[in-house]
Amino acid sequence: GVDLVLLRNGEKILVQCKHWKATSVGVDVARQIFGVMAAEGASGCVVVTSGRFTDAALDFAKGRNIDLIDGPKLFALMETVPQDLQPCESEGLSEFPCVRLIEPSPVS
Repeated sequence: GVDLVLLRNGEKILVQCKHWKATSVGVDVARQIFGVMAAEGASGCVVVTSGRFTDAALDFAKGRNIDLIDGPKLFALMETVPQDLQPCESEGLSEFPCVRLIEPSPVS
């Protein structure tokens, strides 16, 4: 299922996290989140794993609004995460955890 909903500039992105150390994440996971994305009216989805993705999952994601982030890519991205997050309870998304990414304020 969906673990996180990201909202930015009117776009909704669904995120699913998989903690699979010894096994690769298969195509079924990518197909499932793609279906949920369509049902929820999201503009894209992301599957994040600490492990790897199968070739079938990578092939399925090509040409679709699905980003697959494996362990090595996740660790590289962690260094670029914005530090200022704000809850978005007013968005009517109470069934999913949700954060709004806030643009940094200019330094004066």
